[in-house]
Amino acid sequence: MKFSTLEALALKGSGGSASSSAVKIDLIYDVLHHALLEMHLSDGTAADQGRALAIVVHLRAGDLVMRDLGYLSLESLRQIDAHEAWYLSRFSKGVDVYLDAHAETRALALVPYLQQHYGDAAVVDLPVSLGQERVPCRLLAYRLSEDVVKQRQRKAHEEARKKGRMLTQEYLNWLAFGLYITNVSQQIWPSKVVGTIYRLRWQVELL
Repeated sequence: MKFSTLEALALKGSGGSASSSAVKIDLIYDVLHHALLEMHLSDGTAADQGRALAIVVHLRAGDLVMRDLGYLSLESLRQIDAHEAWYLSRFSKGVDVYLDAHAETRALALVPYLQQHYGDAAVVDLPVSLGQERVPCRLLAYRLSEDVVKQRQRKAHEEARKKGRMLTQEYLNWLAFGLYITNVSQQIWPSKVVGTIYRLRWQVELL
């Protein structure tokens, strides 16, 4: 794909030490049928979340939607569920987690809760509600190996250094877990298989 100079300038990048022009390619890809359903071009600075609802027009009952962090939108999760479809997404820090749907319940301090109640468990599978909307789902927390945690922390430190930020210990502790959410039941997907299934999304990255 080629762009003229004027087209490239119209697609804004981050600037600074990064490129002044960049393009983001948003794909909706049907893995089962090897079909590209939709492609959308936008500025490199455009938020993925702005495209979170684009999947809705393509949904059929029984479909499985697999999403990365940037596309996490509680409204999109509700609409996927309303279409009798399924979702599997990585879970983003900053979304409130509740152990029940009662309005007066306080949001959970997730990582301290996992550390206190589940010790060294390899995987924790919790029924939770998300956000003020109290969207019900399963939250799965996979405890990562020491090598993977150190690698993630090094990368996070490097990114923070470039942006002139300091990382909190809370965030570093968060990186010790691989976190996913889904509306697929335990009867269909046992806890240990969810992280493996999510790897199918890598086909979109390769494309």
